[in-house]
Amino acid sequence: MGLLEQISSDVGHVNHSFAKYSSLVIESTKFGKRWPPARKQELERVNSELVAEFERLSAAEARLLMLGEKNHGKNSAPLCLANSPFSQASLRRKTGY
Repeated sequence: MGLLEQISSDVGHVNHSFAKYSSLVIESTKFGKRWPPARKQELERVNSELVAEFERLSAAEARLLMLGEKNHGKNSAPLCLANSPFSQASLRRKTGY
């Protein structure tokens, strides 16, 4: 798999994990104290999964930055996720991590 395809895959994994996380958080808010313990455990598992995906996304961002630096001499703008909704800062605001 090529570099950009791998990065796209990493972003897709983050999107999927964040969708699962968001769904569970909304469900937990809806049910409150009546929310089943098994679902709480699932939220904890998905939360850990999401943190791991953020780490993969950080690595993908670093690869994009290196690729941008490598191509910068060829009049190419650096590639970066810093201003995207998937930047580390943006994701921290969404998840509280």
